[in-house]
Amino acid sequence: MHSTAVIDALLEHAHFRANSIGALRLPPGERRERRTDANLMVLIDSGSASMDIRTRTMRASSDDLVTVPMGSNYFTASRSGCKFRYIEFDIFISDSRSLGYQIISPRVMPGFLRTHEGKTLSTAVDRVLASEPFARATLNGALAVAASTCADVRRASRSGGEDTRAMRQFAPVLDIVRRRYHERLTVRDLAAAAGLTESHFCNSFKRTFGVSPLQYLMRIKLYSAQQMLREGSYSVVEIARRLGFSDQATFSRAFKRYFRVPPSKILPKMWK
Repeated sequence: MHSTAVIDALLEHAHFRANSIGALRLPPGERRERRTDANLMVLIDSGSASMDIRTRTMRASSDDLVTVPMGSNYFTASRSGCKFRYIEFDIFISDSRSLGYQIISPRVMPGFLRTHEGKTLSTAVDRVLASEPFARATLNGALAVAASTCADVRRASRSGGEDTRAMRQFAPVLDIVRRRYHERLTVRDLAAAAGLTESHFCNSFKRTFGVSPLQYLMRIKLYSAQQMLREGSYSVVEIARRLGFSDQATFSRAFKRYFRVPPSKILPKMWK
């Protein structure tokens, strides 16, 4: 698949949303262990580092881009020190029939930050760090373009279209989530839409999307809640009720666990 076709498919069927953006320095000789619950891109600005991701050891240096899939435990070490920026992000698949490949896999893209796509991504990250207006919207678009370069297109051809068939099977599930995420949907509801047993559905869904069905549904709910909070149309209690949470406390705990801030921090002053 040509890279332009990949970009078109991503922009049409997948929505990228950056969660956490930051800049860090790894001192010489230091080794860190982390687990990422979102997809991760690491932009190496200076120095070099080695990263152990799952069963792979990769080395990256200045101007390289490293991609780490969600749910990965990884170790970072540097002998001489390393300065880098990072982006943690989610990918929401709205209609994934054309996405027959793995979008994010453990990979180093040598010299990516010197390319046009890399410079665009780097500038977008700097704009977010500088709190410029509309910077996150620009970053989400730059993420889609960068991801198209990193996408493991070969996986689809090796599997004989297995991923594409799985995506087609899940299309009714994603449609239900889009239309009814505010309801208290169960795994049984979603499995029935896919025509699978609950156990087969859960295993296949996680293998395809990297998260469980209920984790995917919860993220849709939480991002919808975040938008409602920013608009200031409803109180926290009303948002919890509208999105199918059992009570405000359950909603607030889920929101804070995912976004690392309570809903009250986002709510406009009129509701505080």
